[in-house]
Amino acid sequence: MPKRWLRVGLLATTVGLGLVIVLAQAVLADPRDFTFENDSLSYITHLYVSPSSSTEWGDDVLGVDVLPPGESVDVTFDASVGRTCIYDLLVVTEDGSRTRKNRENLCTTTTEYYSED
Repeated sequence: MPKRWLRVGLLATTVGLGLVIVLAQAVLADPRDFTFENDSLSYITHLYVSPSSSTEWGDDVLGVDVLPPGESVDVTFDASVGRTCIYDLLVVTEDGSRTRKNRENLCTTTTEYYSED
């Protein structure tokens, strides 16, 4: 009987610890974090995300990566940097086409989409 209680206690502790980790990650997530989906037939070579109030784009979110058609990438923010929710996005495809989305409220969305319609 004691071994059974030990197993039950160990299982409950493991499940509880897993739940705490998941909840902690949700609490620590920045409200501006989002998934960017490429719903086009083009490869995206650059993705820039900057506050709408900024005059510069900053670094390419994709870095050296390329986002193929039908794929997505998670874009995360450092919670200690800035508080604005309103951002502009600039997408550059492999043929050099540039598409800009202005004044996107990243605090009210979890996914941004790129398509060529």
